[in-house]
Amino acid sequence: MNPIIYILSLFYRWYNSRESTKDIAYYSAILAFELFLFMNILSLIKYFNLWNIFPLNWENNSNDGMYITIIVVAISFGFIISLLAPQKDVKSINYDLRDQDTDYFVLVVYIIASFVLLFISAKTGSTIL
Repeated sequence: MNPIIYILSLFYRWYNSRESTKDIAYYSAILAFELFLFMNILSLIKYFNLWNIFPLNWENNSNDGMYITIIVVAISFGFIISLLAPQKDVKSINYDLRDQDTDYFVLVVYIIASFVLLFISAKTGSTIL
């Protein structure tokens, strides 16, 4: 099974169970997955000081230019994720309830680990951001 579709389906089931996000559960799932994926990628780039692989000069860029660049990249990530995990595939996954609870636990551990990685990279990585 495609892990992107499976993780998105976990987010989708969680958002679909809430009355306030039931209508936009698929898009909320994509946004949540994209947020954590993007946060992890940026944390790793910052931790290993890989800013020189980007053609932009991050130190001399204005904040507006940096924000626009990040927004364009984030929208591109969301579009690619939506192509890799179509809505019908995400909705069609059926769970064994025992496995779903375990998977939700692993997802929560992943989210906590993502924030820990972000904090570690902020303390020990380069000083560009």
